[in-house]
Amino acid sequence: MQKKWKFLSGLSWSEMFSDREGERIVSTYLGVLLKTSLILLPLIAAYKILYFSVIYPVDYILIILALFFGFLLIALKKGYIKMSSYLFIASAWIALTCMAAFSDGVKDISVVSYIVIIFLATLFTAAGFAVFVTVASIASVWILAFIPPRNGLMSPGDTPFVLSIDYTLLFIIVLISVILFARSYHYSYARVTRELRDRTRAEKLLSINEIKLKEKNEELSAAKQKAEESEKLKSAFIKNLSHEIRTPMNGIVGFVELLQQPDTDQTKRDEYIAVIKSCTTKLSSMVNDLIDISKIEAGAVELRISQFESRKLIKDIENMFSRSASNKGLVFSIESDFENIVIRSDLEKIMQTIIHIVDNAIKFTPDGKVSCKLSRVLDNLVISVSDTGIGIKDSNQKLIFDRFRQAESGLNRTYEGSGLGLAITKGNIELLGGEIEVESMVGKGSVFTCTIPVEFISGAAGFIYDKPEVDTLKKLKILLVEDDEITYIYLRELLHDLNIELIWAMNGAEAVEKFKAGPSFDIVLMDIKLPGMDGYSATKLIKEIRSDIPVIAISAYTPEDEKITDSDMTFDGYLMKPVEKKELLIRITQAIDVNML
Repeated sequence: MQKKWKFLSGLSWSEMFSDREGERIVSTYLGVLLKTSLILLPLIAAYKILYFSVIYPVDYILIILALFFGFLLIALKKGYIKMSSYLFIASAWIALTCMAAFSDGVKDISVVSYIVIIFLATLFTAAGFAVFVTVASIASVWILAFIPPRNGLMSPGDTPFVLSIDYTLLFIIVLISVILFARSYHYSYARVTRELRDRTRAEKLLSINEIKLKEKNEELSAAKQKAEESEKLKSAFIKNLSHEIRTPMNGIVGFVELLQQPDTDQTKRDEYIAVIKSCTTKLSSMVNDLIDISKIEAGAVELRISQFESRKLIKDIENMFSRSASNKGLVFSIESDFENIVIRSDLEKIMQTIIHIVDNAIKFTPDGKVSCKLSRVLDNLVISVSDTGIGIKDSNQKLIFDRFRQAESGLNRTYEGSGLGLAITKGNIELLGGEIEVESMVGKGSVFTCTIPVEFISGAAGFIYDKPEVDTLKKLKILLVEDDEITYIYLRELLHDLNIELIWAMNGAEAVEKFKAGPSFDIVLMDIKLPGMDGYSATKLIKEIRSDIPVIAISAYTPEDEKITDSDMTFDGYLMKPVEKKELLIRITQAIDVNML
């Protein structure tokens, strides 16, 4: 059966008018026919009634058909396209047949009307329904052919039987022609549309795939290049780091051995000690840089906001670099364009920023001068460091802020350093909400400009660093809580020449017991990481015994690691290992009314 009706495949409603455009076309065409019929049918009926002065059955049919077409037009506007199409063909065919039966039988107008209805059935409905209408038309022609003719199409020489045969043949030919036309048109249109759609989709897909492939190749190429560059930088950094660590270590170990020689005089000893101290400082700086860059990359750096004087900041920088610049034959200067003022920000990070930039400027300036200037621009502290050094190539002015980057690399490099200083500086400035810029010309020098948002507070005279009245005759009693014996021995020797009585406790519980036994201590130096009871717990118990006792925390970790903030009232100060004598005495001086300097 499927093979038999394959001729009609593709002519069903769902095939011809499955998309919105097809439905729109059918709806438009059918609407035109319905509106035309609504105008013409009542006019024809009215004309005939007026002309004959009698209402015939045909007139009733025309009026009823017009009303029904009005109903179909409403249904069509509401979206019932398929139903309206079928009912339109069916009602037109029924009306035509009824009118033929009530008039002269099969006439020329009846034949033409049947042909039109068959064509419209093929166009607006399915092929099966068109076949049904054709068969019904043929049947009606045969039936109506035997109605006695009056003024119909039949001539005296034609018999109804002969005319019915002719009309049958005519109807079949019309049906086949229309179906073939519709099928050919539909097949060609569908094929072209399908091929065009498939080709467009394929071209679009191919274009998208080509773009994606190109982007992916570019990404892979960039990632490969970046990975190779990163690997080279890491390899160079590790080699450089090994050199930078082993060099001071070699100095420390070597000069310690020289110190142990019995025939070394005091002058040589002082010289060796100075070298050891310099190597230790360099090694400590290297370790601190590695810790800092690791924290910056991990996002573990926290701000420690405090208030400080601009005068003291400038003085500390001047004291720190004047000698090293002078030893290279350089002129170093630092100034500000504002009077002494209190600044609220993270002093440690601002100091670290200036230290790294000035240290680089001195390092890369063979002769001439290095200048540092502090300026106030609205609510920003602007730090400008200029030098007359070797300068930086344009292509390297952005790269120098990447970690592991250095002006030189390889075994023949002139300048020492880990290549982390500017990366740390940039990380700290961005954490403070600021930015850093560089202008440089090779052979002429460089200018680094840092813009940092801060809070300026007036009234800085004697704000922090004016020291209290001294009482050098008073003997201090200090409780040192430290589980590491080497640290205890170091601090004991550090303070042995001062008027201090140092009591040692190896853990928190022992410290609390000793403080209970004699709470006449002037200050407590408390390690935080202790076996058993830690420094926090011990400090709280000690302050419950005596709330006014100053406690200075000592730890190998930074305040951020220990979660110590400026609002933390547990400790009255903080020292980070390795402890320097000057810094220790400053903390003691700030904690109690005694000047140890």
